[in-house]
Amino acid sequence: MPRTPVDGLDLQAYAAVAARLAAAEEPRAAVLASARLDERRWLAIEQTWLLRLATSLLQQDRSLAEEHDAALRAAQEAIVAGRLPTLEVYAAVVARILSGRDPAAALAEAGLSPAAFACAQRTFGARIAEDPAFAARFRALLERPDEG
Repeated sequence: MPRTPVDGLDLQAYAAVAARLAAAEEPRAAVLASARLDERRWLAIEQTWLLRLATSLLQQDRSLAEEHDAALRAAQEAIVAGRLPTLEVYAAVVARILSGRDPAAALAEAGLSPAAFACAQRTFGARIAEDPAFAARFRALLERPDEG
């Protein structure tokens, strides 16, 4: 599967722009302008990368998707660097979502972007899986989300 840049954007640069757009912390036009793109060029670049990803998966080649996921995670982490929520805030958001609250509303109430929440899920999820005491603390916070 080709990995050549599309209109000047390699996979890492594509993922970085996509992550910034998904984070919605800046106006879309400003994100695109900072990458020297307009809407038309971005849509063509995005379509090409998405087609490459889909084609590679249809061919049972996960390598491009894995590279994309790693690049997207790195870009998301760069966006939220130093702003990862506390375990208490993360648990409160998870509890709200599990209780049926709209995820977007739960994130907005906590002042979290989707990128920050995704990074918190990765960070805390790994720690919950590895550390039984941390997992117990998380479960306790889920039961009492407003006490954290």
